[in-house]
Amino acid sequence: MKEYISRNLSPSDWPFVTIKDICYLGRGRVISQIEIDNNPGVYPVYSSQTANNGEMGKIDTYDFEGEYITWTTDGAYAGSVFYRIGRFNCTNVCGTLLSKDKNQIHMKYLSYALGKVAKKYVSYIGNPKLMNNIMGEIAIALPRISEQKIIASVLTTIDNLIEKTEQIIEKLKNIKKGMMQDLFSRGVTTDGRLRPPKEEAPELYKESELGWIPKEWEVVSIDSITQFVGSGITPRGGDDVYTDEGIMLLRSQNIQFDGLKLNDVAYISQEINCTMERTELKEYDVLLNITGASIGRCCLFNQVNKANVNQHVCIIRLYNPKYESANILTHLISTQHVQKQIINSNAGGSREGLNYQQVRKLTFIWPSVLESEIISKIIDGITISLSQEKKNIVKLKNIKKGLMDDLLTGRVRVTEMVEDEN
Repeated sequence: MKEYISRNLSPSDWPFVTIKDICYLGRGRVISQIEIDNNPGVYPVYSSQTANNGEMGKIDTYDFEGEYITWTTDGAYAGSVFYRIGRFNCTNVCGTLLSKDKNQIHMKYLSYALGKVAKKYVSYIGNPKLMNNIMGEIAIALPRISEQKIIASVLTTIDNLIEKTEQIIEKLKNIKKGMMQDLFSRGVTTDGRLRPPKEEAPELYKESELGWIPKEWEVVSIDSITQFVGSGITPRGGDDVYTDEGIMLLRSQNIQFDGLKLNDVAYISQEINCTMERTELKEYDVLLNITGASIGRCCLFNQVNKANVNQHVCIIRLYNPKYESANILTHLISTQHVQKQIINSNAGGSREGLNYQQVRKLTFIWPSVLESEIISKIIDGITISLSQEKKNIVKLKNIKKGLMDDLLTGRVRVTEMVEDEN
């Protein structure tokens, strides 16, 4: 049986105990969506999912009350561990743990300790499972209750910071979404303010095939504003010809709505790149995924390094491209109006994919040059804020990982940390 940590790494005063020795193990019950719909209430129902803290709804009765740990027993999220407190319910794909002795076990601490190791015990033969009998045999090193409380408090503090940062990110995403809706329907005045809505200033708008738009704007297709639409190829030999350095070959997984993701970028040699000269990227190219599940995802290429693309990524190159116009095009392609066109163009096909003719036919409203510059700056402002918060959450999660590695193994003792602070 696997252990939480090797015995020679844990402090000598941390005895090893099994979960069945310190907790009562239980299980939830079958709770259908129909039951939830027919019995609305205030008591949460937790399921196997991890989104929304595992909550799938609320009903007017509860099965559990107090401090518990639940974990997902079956499915893709098997081994996911949650701390629960209060009155709640959980479904039959959730196991439950209740402390046998609150003077020995701090449940919040135990949730962190189990959360670090539980997935190691999941069986992936067939449907992933972590059943009660296996959970009961997991052994952990257990510090004194006073240390458990301090460790849990430290980790809870960092979790609260992560949660607050996630809330800020969601708020900024909603602000950006609403802001783009206004910017691409009303435009802005020369001082950067939103143009009054049509109902207040109808003289500032004109009717078009896409509805009422600012007078200075036009309805365009990609074909009418671009000098090039096309994609590259996947070099013969596939993964075998990729190198550790050289010319970046951007694939669909590298193209994200919030920019290029280069953590798993492939590289090709200069020789192979020369055979793909036609699709070597230029600054301010707009990249659009045209096949697969990520169809419609797009971003701006704004790199100094040489790069090319494979056949799954379409290059859209404007006439006399500038950053502001390419930035606006990228965001317009990501709007619901254009994404719907992409979905409709692909409807009925045997596989997800767009051809160049369909890409060229995509239509949208196009701001004046002056407004494009102003709108681009406004969008960049909120994008920079979002990017900074995303960096913050990565930093916080790394801090948490380091703290868990140190505190839950006893490598760093919390009593020593308190003494250092004094």
